[in-house]
Amino acid sequence: MTMMDKIQGTIEKLTNDDTRLNAAEVTALQQSYYNLQLGLVKIEFYLTQCQSPDVRHVLTELRDEFVKPHLEKPTRILTKAQVPFYSVDMNTRLTNYPKTSNQRFFTDEEVLLDTVYSMQAVITGMQAGALLAIRGDVRDYFLNARDAAFDQWRKIGLATYKMVPQALPPTLSGVNAGR
Repeated sequence: MTMMDKIQGTIEKLTNDDTRLNAAEVTALQQSYYNLQLGLVKIEFYLTQCQSPDVRHVLTELRDEFVKPHLEKPTRILTKAQVPFYSVDMNTRLTNYPKTSNQRFFTDEEVLLDTVYSMQAVITGMQAGALLAIRGDVRDYFLNARDAAFDQWRKIGLATYKMVPQALPPTLSGVNAGR
């Protein structure tokens, strides 16, 4: 048993209340919620931009298996704790979003690279939330979300590795072969 588990058990015994959140937990949950909402809007936009079926599959999987399921838990925790937070009606926003566009702003490679970098930030944010959390259910949310984000990051990274041209070091490309 780690020291954090001992502290966690002591705090839960003292409070025995699953409606109280400390300031760090409120901030981390709200930030997580807003970042996932932004991620959902970005994915929907990218789905209108991408042409490759592989990229479309990766983005759809990311949306359906990571973003949407992890939007519900912070909402439930904050609502139960009676913490006011700004909830954007994403369904209305996404249904009113123009689905067809003749102009492409990003290539498929740029979409994948941005998604990889965004997922790295999500993993870091979820880890930070887990470190700040005192309540067990809040910490479990962040740890489970971090692990799910890491799995999605691997899948996106694999698709990116296959699609984006890789720069070879000079020794492997033959530049320094004559020396």
